[in-house]
Amino acid sequence: MYQIDVSTAATTQPAATSLGAIGYFTDGNPATATPATLVPAEFLNATMLEILNAITAAGLTPTKSTYNQLATAITTLIGNNRAAMWTATDTGTANTYAATLSPVPAAYTSMVVVLQIVNANTGAATFNANGLGVKNIKKYSSGALAALAAGDLPASGIAILVYDGTQFILVNVAGGVSAVTAGNGTVTIGGTAGAPTVAVNLGNPNTWTGLQGFAVQTLTDAATVAWNASLGQVAKLTTSAARAIGAPTALAPGFYFLELISGGYTPSWNSIFKFPYGALPAALTGTCTFSFFYDGTYLHCFSFTIGQA
Repeated sequence: MYQIDVSTAATTQPAATSLGAIGYFTDGNPATATPATLVPAEFLNATMLEILNAITAAGLTPTKSTYNQLATAITTLIGNNRAAMWTATDTGTANTYAATLSPVPAAYTSMVVVLQIVNANTGAATFNANGLGVKNIKKYSSGALAALAAGDLPASGIAILVYDGTQFILVNVAGGVSAVTAGNGTVTIGGTAGAPTVAVNLGNPNTWTGLQGFAVQTLTDAATVAWNASLGQVAKLTTSAARAIGAPTALAPGFYFLELISGGYTPSWNSIFKFPYGALPAALTGTCTFSFFYDGTYLHCFSFTIGQA
């Protein structure tokens, strides 16, 4: 792209005229005496300068033999005004986060950092990228910027940090586990894939000490059915006769679920099981489901279906 340079070109830009009626180009039509549109120098100058200004704004020098400078300029300008994004793993400590970004940023500009958190924060936190300087990490709370609270950056979590020219803003965090102070106790979550464990101490009766999961365990059909609650809170039982449902062992306060498949048998229930109005389900046929809440003393049935298809 280049600016007109023929010998008949004006040396200065002609003054703009007043805006006329807005319209469109036409080739004209002799049959209807419609004249073709005259293209004035003013229009051509405006078109040329719009293109040249975009090219020079991108830091390019107009070149007569280059024909993709406008496309290059558009790509450059979009890139210059778009927040650059980095992914990195935290190399700092709890509350004092740091990372080495690649490619190396020259300075803090409009930037997005997707950061793998190693250590959960316990309060207000900062971030330092490539030694460019310590910046606060803030979050929006009730429409205003605020310091982070404990657990906002959980260990093994993925945090999205956006630099706003002053500090980094935590816009989202996914995954991870952390220790969270709650009321009169501490929540600690851990374990491995397929074997989650929970140790929660929120004061009685909410004290979890064993595995808390909702994978279905199949109970053994026997005269007295045993249910070890530490192996899961959801159980499935298929009976071939009237059975006694024994008191589950290793109970902790919380929710438990039983799917019972029966051929018309009436089970007997240990006294730990409590049903609405004291009515014990009888002559169970098909698939039946029971939902219980254990309060530390009894398993209270708050919902059940009989003979579900």
